[in-house]
Amino acid sequence: MTPTEQIKSRVYELVSKLSDEAALARLQSMVADLVLQQEDADSLHTLTEAERKRVLDAYEESLNPDNLLSHQFVKARFAKWLST
Repeated sequence: MTPTEQIKSRVYELVSKLSDEAALARLQSMVADLVLQQEDADSLHTLTEAERKRVLDAYEESLNPDNLLSHQFVKARFAKWLST
């Protein structure tokens, strides 16, 4: 059994012992978030180098609040497309 398989087996074993529904719901949410993060990271690898650079540059730019637009501004700017 590989180390990954051992970890998964132990996680399954521990989860099967949980009976608290709220705890199970929290765990489900956490695992779902981890899976989405992994899928997002995996999809980044399907991009060309130029596409990947553009995505990462845009992300870096988004960390500066001066580069962000307010929700109200975007709604007003695209109102004709949003009103249907």
